[in-house]
Amino acid sequence: VNMAIFTFSDSIQPVLRRLDIKPHWMFALSNLIQSAVQTAISLLSPDVSAQLHVQDVATSVGQRTSVSRESGQSEIEIVESSSRPPSREERREERKEYLNTIIDANDKLREKLIAAQEELKQHLISAIAQTQHMREMATTASSLVSSALLANGVTATWRGVPSRSTYPPMGFPPLSPRGSNLGSPTKNHKINHLDGHISR
Repeated sequence: VNMAIFTFSDSIQPVLRRLDIKPHWMFALSNLIQSAVQTAISLLSPDVSAQLHVQDVATSVGQRTSVSRESGQSEIEIVESSSRPPSREERREERKEYLNTIIDANDKLREKLIAAQEELKQHLISAIAQTQHMREMATTASSLVSSALLANGVTATWRGVPSRSTYPPMGFPPLSPRGSNLGSPTKNHKINHLDGHISR
């Protein structure tokens, strides 16, 4: 157990350096790991912890200087990487990603347009079929009415009553009104004035 605790601090440091951790957080993590290792050793074997305390004081100074140097180098690298312009490959990759996103968006829009066209086509087909069905029903109804009228014998008459024309027959003079004189179209009235009497 003591060997595992001793090697834990040395084995975890390279793993932490591979991660994208800021220098001041890296320094704090290394201090926490060392304090955790010392606490575990002091609980398991107090005699060994007293001997290692002196060695840790000497090594901590060297580690702090190395960590500060590494932190300074990493900060310089970060500043350089952020200040330099992107290379041709980076710009090409960015354009490629942008074009891929545009292509994906166009594909989605095309799929939506095709679906909308199919839906509109189905609606048009159903509307045409419904109109054709209504026309067939109207034709059938008119043929049924015509056949019913022919079966009942109603073509020029209605229930045996002959049709009467309001126009006079051809070749006959027009009829004169009742009470009228056939000889003269108007009556001649003779009025005699005799002694204040009127006679016709």
